[in-house]
Amino acid sequence: MPLMNRLEKIVRPWAIPNITGLIIAGQIVLYVAYVLQGGRDAGVDVFSKLYLIPSKVLEGEVWRVVTFLFIPFSLDIIGAIFGWLIFYMFGTGLESVWGTVRYNLFLWIGFIANVGMSFVTLMLSAESVASNGFFYATVFLAFARLNPNYVLHIFFILPIRIKWRALLMWLGYG
Repeated sequence: MPLMNRLEKIVRPWAIPNITGLIIAGQIVLYVAYVLQGGRDAGVDVFSKLYLIPSKVLEGEVWRVVTFLFIPFSLDIIGAIFGWLIFYMFGTGLESVWGTVRYNLFLWIGFIANVGMSFVTLMLSAESVASNGFFYATVFLAFARLNPNYVLHIFFILPIRIKWRALLMWLGYG
């Protein structure tokens, strides 16, 4: 535990309270930009300059290292809203249990791992595009680990314990 205590002292000045809300706010801004551009009907990918494409980062488009986190979960309004609500619930739940500093540290490590792995995949494929899905999945899996008996209602009807949904996710990753 001494390593964690030292990391906490280092991270504490830069820890951002309610970082989950800030990430969601960024996604909402991008979603509104997507809708104002005409959405799918416009034929233009609003997010094309925001995806984490390691080859583009190496060419000088360094903003992609951060902006990919703000690409919305879904481009469907209902899916986006539910994604934001669930991510907010999971993120704030983890922050309330772990504290702001440890939750920020968790997210930063996940972010660095996601970016790092995107550059590893660059060696395998020249035009690889990294997703923010794994980053958000870690928040879900951490929440499921701390609250295994929490019940989610699929379609507001079908109750399922979060531990079973997490198990399915782990099997899918395996």
